[in-house]
Amino acid sequence: ATLSPGRVVSDQPSADDLKKWGLDPAAPRMKATVSLKDGPDKELVYEFGADTDDKAFVYARQGGRPVVFTVPKVVYDRFASEDLRDKTLYRL
Repeated sequence: ATLSPGRVVSDQPSADDLKKWGLDPAAPRMKATVSLKDGPDKELVYEFGADTDDKAFVYARQGGRPVVFTVPKVVYDRFASEDLRDKTLYRL
C-alpha cells in the first residue's frame, strides 16, 4: 500500500539498461509477490534492482510491464528486512 514511484526512468528499457539497473528478468535483486483476494490480477509481482546514484532510491518495475521507475529506498528496505507473512494462527 505504500509503494509510490519517485519518477519514471524509462518506458521501453533495453536489455542492457535492465542489467545496468539490476532488473535483469532472469535475476532481479529482489522480487516481491503480493497475492490478492479479489480483482482480475490474483498476483502482483514487483522487481527491485540497484540503488540510484544518490542512494536515496531503488530502481523498480512491476512484473510483466516494461516501465522502470524509482521508489524510495525505505520501501525496498522494508521488503528486504521484515517478515511480511501473515502470522495469524487461527480465526474465530
